[in-house]
Amino acid sequence: MTSPAATTAAATAATTTTPSLQSFVDFCSVEDIFHQFVPFLTYQDVGRLESTSKFLQTRAQESMWKMVCRRDNYYCSSGEEEDEHDDDGMTTGPTYHEERQSFDCLEKASNWKDFYHKWWFWSQWTHGAAKPHHLREAISLWARCKAVLVQQGLHNVVQSLSPCLTREEFGALLEVDDDDDGAGVGHVRQFPLPSSLVAFLSVHGGQQALPPRSQDQEFFAGLFGSYSCYDHFYSMRLVKMGEFLGTAFRAFPGSILIAISVGNPRMFLFLQQPTPDDPEGKLTAVYNSPLASRGQESPVVGHGGILTYLRQYVERLEAGVYKRVQILDESPSSQGIGLFPDGGPTMSRAVTRGIEVRASARWFPAGIQDQQGRGLNFGYSIRIQMVDADPEFDTCQLVSRHWEFMDGEGNVRRVDGEAVVGKQPVFFRDATTGKPGFIDMGPAGDDNRYADKTFVYQSQSGPVAGTSQQDSGGASVKGTFSFVPGTIGNPTGPRFHVVVASFPLTVPTPFY
Repeated sequence: MTSPAATTAAATAATTTTPSLQSFVDFCSVEDIFHQFVPFLTYQDVGRLESTSKFLQTRAQESMWKMVCRRDNYYCSSGEEEDEHDDDGMTTGPTYHEERQSFDCLEKASNWKDFYHKWWFWSQWTHGAAKPHHLREAISLWARCKAVLVQQGLHNVVQSLSPCLTREEFGALLEVDDDDDGAGVGHVRQFPLPSSLVAFLSVHGGQQALPPRSQDQEFFAGLFGSYSCYDHFYSMRLVKMGEFLGTAFRAFPGSILIAISVGNPRMFLFLQQPTPDDPEGKLTAVYNSPLASRGQESPVVGHGGILTYLRQYVERLEAGVYKRVQILDESPSSQGIGLFPDGGPTMSRAVTRGIEVRASARWFPAGIQDQQGRGLNFGYSIRIQMVDADPEFDTCQLVSRHWEFMDGEGNVRRVDGEAVVGKQPVFFRDATTGKPGFIDMGPAGDDNRYADKTFVYQSQSGPVAGTSQQDSGGASVKGTFSFVPGTIGNPTGPRFHVVVASFPLTVPTPFY
């Protein structure tokens, strides 16, 4: 028989080695121990402890959840000062909007537990691959971007944005080993996704894919802008990442396909593998064919990852550098974000006798041709309108042009010719509305009258010696247009010259 003393000793030992749940709760109810212990608990453990401990329910609940939020970098994660959050924990967290299918807003939480749950839910959705401060930035940037697009009436661009990636799509995108062929042979992705890209895709997963034989309002809805010039037509559209989960990585090792312009020329925007110098990845543009371009050095068009690229683009939209324009002369529905600057330091403006001329240029990438030492090719856009009526005439007509192209080596090439792109428009101000307009005259004109509209045309410089993406050597263009009061057939005064103020041939960074 076992003695009573041995039985008592065994019971004591069992009690010592296997503490009860109540003992654990009592242990955590010692405030000094509690504050040291909680940071090591899982989200589920904290919830269980909260449900059983009166101490936590009455005295330390908010303190506990606030500690867990700080531990998991949800609190003060974007550099905010602690006093920006009030004592009740009333701050904001991401909320998945079912109708919009997006984490596109931050909503106020009722307490620190609710705050933690909001961030935890998003973190689970994205498999913990992004930092909270990147999501805060992504939500803010997307909201600003869509606001300015709506303000400018570019609803075709806003409506083309796709929902965020699903949890399953994020899983596939982030998967280290996915068994695609069903035979146990997986693909190991070469590098982790940058946190800023995951946050970017948490709001919108790209743009809807273009349908076959898409209409102009669809084609020119590219988020990162559009232009046309002669036979060039361009619109940089985000890929719908959920449909490019394989292609985005596997066809182009070391980079992620972000956007495509399927026009002429065809262009591709890639996010490159992060490096210690650029942990969110640099962006490069590939001309015409990524496969054919392997082994060639692609131009870098942005640094600091996709959110930095988006932020500087939104800043240009808000500053009026890029505006809504009709991309194709013959298609009123071809509304998009014009990439020829219409504001900022790279656009020039001059007014002569009531005729305003705005002018700007942009680089036309040409792949390997840009690396052959002949210099870069630039397109330029000219916008002309009558902003004030001259007391000596009500109408005037463009007759000829004179250009002075200065290359990056200081050499000047002069070009003179009749008309512009075969047109000699007649400019006027409407007698009723006072708004400017023009009659599309000349060999290439359609003879139609356009009220409340600016005359716009594009042309190209050809290769400009002494220019490169890094340094254009001060290359620039200036000139004059020759006008006649009245019309060429019925002049009412002598010719006069309208100034085109000098504008630079340069490649700003980032480049869109």
